[in-house]
Amino acid sequence: MSLSTTKSASPPLQRGKACGNCRRRKIRCDGNRPICGPCGRTAKSAEDCEYTDTGRSRTQLLEANIVRLEARVRELESLDHRTPVALVTPYEEPRPSPPSILLSGANSPSPYSSPNNPDSLSPITPPSSSSSIEPTSEEPSLVVIKLLLQSFLPHASEFGFFLDTSRFCENALRPLPIGHHNRPAPALLSATYLWGVHLSQSDALAAHERVFLSRALQHSASNLTTDHPLKILHGLQAEILLSLYFFQANRLMEGRYHYSAAISIIMSTRMHKIRSMQDSQILPCLSFRDRALLPHPIDMIEEGEQILGFWTTYALHNCWSVALGSPMPLGFDAHGTQVDTPWPLDVNQYGHLPPDLQGSFTVQNFLNNSSINSFGEFSTLAMYAKASILFERAAYKATQCYPDMPPNEAAVFTSSFTSLNGSITRFIADLPPISQLEMTLPAVIRTIFVTHTLAHSACLHLHAIFAESDSRSRDKCVASALAIMGLIGDVDLQSFQHINPILGALWMAACQFLIDEIFRLKTLRSIWGPEGPSEEKENRSVTALERGFGALAMFSLECPLFSYQLTKIQEAYSQLHQ
Repeated sequence: MSLSTTKSASPPLQRGKACGNCRRRKIRCDGNRPICGPCGRTAKSAEDCEYTDTGRSRTQLLEANIVRLEARVRELESLDHRTPVALVTPYEEPRPSPPSILLSGANSPSPYSSPNNPDSLSPITPPSSSSSIEPTSEEPSLVVIKLLLQSFLPHASEFGFFLDTSRFCENALRPLPIGHHNRPAPALLSATYLWGVHLSQSDALAAHERVFLSRALQHSASNLTTDHPLKILHGLQAEILLSLYFFQANRLMEGRYHYSAAISIIMSTRMHKIRSMQDSQILPCLSFRDRALLPHPIDMIEEGEQILGFWTTYALHNCWSVALGSPMPLGFDAHGTQVDTPWPLDVNQYGHLPPDLQGSFTVQNFLNNSSINSFGEFSTLAMYAKASILFERAAYKATQCYPDMPPNEAAVFTSSFTSLNGSITRFIADLPPISQLEMTLPAVIRTIFVTHTLAHSACLHLHAIFAESDSRSRDKCVASALAIMGLIGDVDLQSFQHINPILGALWMAACQFLIDEIFRLKTLRSIWGPEGPSEEKENRSVTALERGFGALAMFSLECPLFSYQLTKIQEAYSQLHQ
């Protein structure tokens, strides 16, 4: 039986509406989506069932990628094979190179030394050969550095970049050797170059991605042994960039390692106590900076980077601890260890940070709904951080429920469950609708999109444990999954180009619930017949599921994690037809 009707009852399809697999096999297609009836009968055919009337199918995208790779192979085969290739030992300590070869034209003034923003980096022509990249040098030429920044910075916020972009660009492009104190720390530069290579459309750059990865790992491992004045803040940024690089590559263990390193940095330097009201009352004679490893900021912008660094790492933990199946609070709940750092502002707002601003019980006040008119609490980044907190707390709360709980424990659980559900409901109601953001900057729209998705995912995770036994929780889960899929239709995903990798995990969870819901509806209808649930509910879930498949497929060619998640969801869906 197909998803919405039997084969005998299916009307003839219009010309061109059959799936590509049925057309190739020259069999009758019933047009059901995301997988038609004939293809759904076998797992292999289900994987090949694709429709092309809404754009290029995944098969066509793969074929186009094959054509591009074959062209690249021909290009490599045509190179002069007498050109020597430099071999690199991945985890060998980096050897400092003479300053004269670190940067092309390092002794001459740079026309790019003072950009105001990444858009001011005027387009340049990608290098035509690998020789211009200088893979044996510790740093590429200034022209290549500019190209890498062009590739990365427009999408930097998707991968946890929290530093002031204008200041970073100005310092990164200074005609000074790597490691100079007036340039970013080597660990940060190397991690940024790695992302620039990964996002670049240049085959000549992509051919050296492993070299850039090796260099980034070397500099990150030795970062704290350097004397760079910003080694802590820049090292934190480098660990976050490396973590998300590995996550999107589906190298989860390595990603976990680097985000754990980032967490260690914020906890050991007490970044959760920046501008803490509690600390100033307990030890008024000593400022936070005197009692921590984190250097005193030179101005408000650098202090803003420190605040953003904490919240970026905190949100990273909240999201990926759930995605990796081990939700766990960071231990900021006990008195004296709570988060006092004020909510993050948008980067360009830190020039106007109130001098007397202090924070106290920032996360606890939010969860208790007692954070009233706190400075900056409704900024784009603050709302993203709050969504991540609700997401992690919901997933963690779900792990605390178990059968036959003692009455006292059950009462405590019910109370905290109800409170958290109220916090999630209020938060979703306060979010600005995606449809009202047409004039907003693209990076802001992408962040708000992730925030919405996280908030609905929090509701889904919280109620999923009761979905089978409680109709209200099941309805909540259905509404949340449909809302997550509906958000995909509210934005132009193709314009995003690159997205936060956590979205793959959120979409996968929503798709999995919709698959379970479709199976439940089909089972009930087979038992109750006409008195069972209507096909309209099932069709609504199928339409939403198709949208989720499309979103995962759109980014699967560039993101191995998305490709893996898409495959797992397709396999789960194909089980409905067996």
